[in-house]
Amino acid sequence: KGSVEAEQAAELHSMRERIAAAEREKVEAEAGSRDLADALTEAQAQLAQQAADLEAARATELHMGQLAAKLGCVDDEGQLLRGRLDEMATQLLQARESEAVHAAWLDDVKRMMADGEEEGLAMALCQNMQESRRKDEQLRRAQSEIKSLRADRARSRSGSGGLAVAS
Repeated sequence: KGSVEAEQAAELHSMRERIAAAEREKVEAEAGSRDLADALTEAQAQLAQQAADLEAARATELHMGQLAAKLGCVDDEGQLLRGRLDEMATQLLQARESEAVHAAWLDDVKRMMADGEEEGLAMALCQNMQESRRKDEQLRRAQSEIKSLRADRARSRSGSGGLAVAS
């Protein structure tokens, strides 16, 4: 009877060890499951953010395509004319630079008036009038060109389907 009890005790001990090992494995598996669930949640959040970013990029691309078409930077087939777009961007930068130069000139005129330098002021005013006339003529030419490009584009659109912006 002693050996049977010893056998049963050994078997009971072995079973307890297996139960303890199984419980440790269960805890580890649950922790791994939580880690995977957290990783999945994080990946889904990243995917949602990427989808939102992609949608914003598409909206921006569409807006830029419409703006390019409006500015006459699209050819008859709806392809982006990079040269024309660059030219329009350059003109915009030059206009901003010109505004800065004009503001500096106006500050000089104010200083001359405060200092009583009428002769220099008259000469600066004459130069400014000439520059204004020249810029007005450039503006009229640019507006005429834009009208012409828009008319050409409208005619070409009536024959083609729509706008496709090339990258």
